[in-house]
Amino acid sequence: MTSLKKLSIPLFEGSNGWAIAPEKTKNGKVIFSNDRHIGFSQPSVWYEAHVSTPTYEKYGYHLAGVPYPLLGHNRKLAYGMTMFENDDVDFYYEQTHPTDTRKYRKGDEWKDYEIIAKTIKVKDSDDVHFSYKKTHHGPILNGIANQVTGDRPISMWWIFTEVENKLLNSLYNMSYATNLDDFQHALEDLHAPGLGIVYGDAEDNVAWWAAAKLYKIPDSVNTKFVAENGKGLPVEKEYLDFSKNPQAINPPCQYVYSANNQPDSIVGMLYPGYYLPENRARRIVQLLESTNDWDKEAVGNMID
Repeated sequence: MTSLKKLSIPLFEGSNGWAIAPEKTKNGKVIFSNDRHIGFSQPSVWYEAHVSTPTYEKYGYHLAGVPYPLLGHNRKLAYGMTMFENDDVDFYYEQTHPTDTRKYRKGDEWKDYEIIAKTIKVKDSDDVHFSYKKTHHGPILNGIANQVTGDRPISMWWIFTEVENKLLNSLYNMSYATNLDDFQHALEDLHAPGLGIVYGDAEDNVAWWAAAKLYKIPDSVNTKFVAENGKGLPVEKEYLDFSKNPQAINPPCQYVYSANNQPDSIVGMLYPGYYLPENRARRIVQLLESTNDWDKEAVGNMID
């Protein structure tokens, strides 16, 4: 913790979000809450803005350079997010050719490493040049990631760089959605990093979705280990339809929540991840179950 406190950037420590259905609120309207647990900093992580035009209005929080709010609300709906914490990175041991270090083994063949060269421009200083090797799995981490030690090459596959990036499309559609169906459809384009999206609207709907591009993982594969050559998850993933993602829409308990916890499955499978302990999630459930007359002040006290 001493080292973490010395960092000049805010810490992404976790997040909470919940939406309470009208049956459990004093005024018979949905109450929505989201706390991203990101500390204040300069430059800021979040930029608060109320944008209003004749055809669009949204009050929300933006990231620098992103024109659509990641957390927002208008008179029709509100939405926020937590980190889903699913495992969407795979690591593989690579085998370099014993006499030709330019090649690595792919199945029964030897393939050339791809060499990627990068230049980083630095203000008032010299350019920084670096290069790394890449296989069909992804970049070799040795020499560019301090966490990887030893001479045995380890490569990394990450879904964020492997499928078409439609994040801005998704944020645009989320921002312009006018109802639950439109909003849910917008989430299908969120591929990585995985997010827990919490939602409430003026039509008395509450919902939560695990928004991520999930894929099938065989029972015998542990995604937290570095896979040997020819083992582990194949590079070509069998992606799941968004309808199989964990989600809850107007559940019988009349609330939804997310706290970086292991989600329940709707199709009888669990999704590997780095989920945080369930103490916050259990406390949210304990408090929300305790009464059916929630109001803004009570929810504010719950956040505190």
